Amino acid sequence: MLALLALKRIALVSTLLVVLISTFLFMKIPKFHSDLYNLSEYKTIKKSCSGKQLILLWTKFFESDDFHIGLGSKPFMQCKTSGCCVTNNRNFFDTSAAIIFHIRDLDLKDMPPHRSANQRWIFFLQESPHHTPNILYDLNNIFNWTMTYRTDSDIYMPYPVLEPTAGSSFEFQIWNKTFEPDVLKDQIRQKKKLAAWFVSNCFTQSGREKYASELQKYVHVDVYGKCGPLVCANHLQCYQMLEQQYKFYLSFENSICRDYVTEKFYNALLFNVVPVVYGGANYNAVAPKGSYIDVRDFTSAVRHLAQYLKFLDKNDSAYLRYFDWRKTPSGISALPRFIQGWCTLCSMLNNTSLPLKSYSNIHSWWFEKGHCENDRTNIHKLTT
Repeated sequence: MLALLALKRIALVSTLLVVLISTFLFMKIPKFHSDLYNLSEYKTIKKSCSGKQLILLWTKFFESDDFHIGLGSKPFMQCKTSGCCVTNNRNFFDTSAAIIFHIRDLDLKDMPPHRSANQRWIFFLQESPHHTPNILYDLNNIFNWTMTYRTDSDIYMPYPVLEPTAGSSFEFQIWNKTFEPDVLKDQIRQKKKLAAWFVSNCFTQSGREKYASELQKYVHVDVYGKCGPLVCANHLQCYQMLEQQYKFYLSFENSICRDYVTEKFYNALLFNVVPVVYGGANYNAVAPKGSYIDVRDFTSAVRHLAQYLKFLDKNDSAYLRYFDWRKTPSGISALPRFIQGWCTLCSMLNNTSLPLKSYSNIHSWWFEKGHCENDRTNIHKLTT
């Protein structure tokens, strides 16, 4: 009987030792988010990102798990400083040099339990203040850096344009193509339509739909999307069609805010169409001068803009001057690119001399310094 009891005690002690040893071993692998936990993936990331600044994507970027840039070292292939690595595996939250939070996808109940020393938490946003959730009052003294379309951000992140995988044949075709005036002239002669607009938000803070409606009294505008009768589903095909058939594209923003310029403006420039802009940015600061037409230059009446578009439609030489910026050596590569922001982030993370800081009032920085028009004052002036 005593021997049996002794054997049971030995078995119990052995079991406890196995549990303790297993716990000790697995504690070396941070198991924070069980649904993302994968030992093989953990080992792969740890090996491939060894010696690099690790950037953790805490949230999604709308539907994207990788912010449309890819994971690992891929986002930094074209950067001068490439010593960075991206992951969305939350098991690395303690060892990451930076954690990025897309505010539109942020759940205040789903924040990291603590912050590691010298770790940068980054406020990431591409939408305007008009489309920002009302949670920023709860996020004071949380973020060290901002990463937005605002030029006063710590990391300037222009709105993502039609920018495919780095090194792809399409990227080379778009971003590195040589400007050929004769080809452009032939292309213009084949354009049979005046203006197009891709739009799915039919009632906006900016009142752009009111301006477009007024403009349509004088010139024909083909409207694609939920706000018009025409359909164009594939982004690439839409812009290729735009380049082949139309001379102008209405790049009207849904919000009139400081520096707010979305991808449709830059995409039009990529595809040899002249954008007609309405927004709150200083367009000369974000795009080549003479590459666009600003509705604010026609404050007297919408019909004057319409008359000017008709004039350009009948005068190829005047229309072609809107492509003179493409003749410069830098050409289209002078446009801001989404990847530039990631390169800046990587460079900053590898700069050990940067002091730590935080935003004590991120709500004020975003909403008050965002300088958004709230009462449609400008649209009323432009259309009356």
